[in-house]
Amino acid sequence: MTDEDVVSHTPTNPNVGENDLDLNLNEDATPLSPRSERLRKQLMTFVQQTFEHHKHDIEKGKEKELGGLSKPKSERVSFKSFRSSGATEFTRLSDPVIAVQWLQNTEKLFRISRVMNEDKANYASAMLTERALTWWDATFESLTENERESLTCESFKTRFREQFCLIDLQRWLEKELLELKQGNMSVIEYETQFNRKARFALRFLSSEHDRIEHFVDGLRREIQEFVINRDIPSFNKAVEYARRCEHDLTKFEEPTSESKRQQTERTFSVPTQ
Repeated sequence: MTDEDVVSHTPTNPNVGENDLDLNLNEDATPLSPRSERLRKQLMTFVQQTFEHHKHDIEKGKEKELGGLSKPKSERVSFKSFRSSGATEFTRLSDPVIAVQWLQNTEKLFRISRVMNEDKANYASAMLTERALTWWDATFESLTENERESLTCESFKTRFREQFCLIDLQRWLEKELLELKQGNMSVIEYETQFNRKARFALRFLSSEHDRIEHFVDGLRREIQEFVINRDIPSFNKAVEYARRCEHDLTKFEEPTSESKRQQTERTFSVPTQ
């Protein structure tokens, strides 16, 4: 067999020059049998597929990592956003009811706006003006550096109540609550007065049962008798029963236009002697 015959019978590799992976067979290598050639091609295909899968996994992992790093963090609510949500300023007033109402409104806006806990004390104090701001500036200056950095909303509220909800005024409102009676007020008006003063009498109204008992005790007698004979699971239910009774009593006390007309006719039809 001549050299030309050997060369002419050497199997050709169509993948050479097209893929980076090769078995690096040199020109002097012994020709492969058909079975060996098939095995070689299968091996190259397997290696190529493994390489592609590995490359794909690497790229996918990088995308996942970059996606996690680029994920936006939850934005902190700015003071401007909090203020535009309906926050009101507070000046030093002698009415503790207004002071408590301001605190409750501010706390409500904290919940609605989702203000972070570490920002609440700063945002609340920023709404103080005039003499209230003067008081807070002096109070803040008296704090240590650690107390300033760790100032919480609860700490601010405690100092605020001590300043603007004075003990003597609170005792006065407690007495007003204990002596509060419906009198000539409607049930709605009586409920409003009761709730306003109840904020300062928490030591007397430590439970739902205490609130119901004090509220019912202040109702007018005819309404009170109607309410106490009902099952009262909550304060709102007690108010509902009282309003229902008041409505029924009002309908009963005011005669209808037809009854008024009949009464008038009877009056004028009586013959005089």
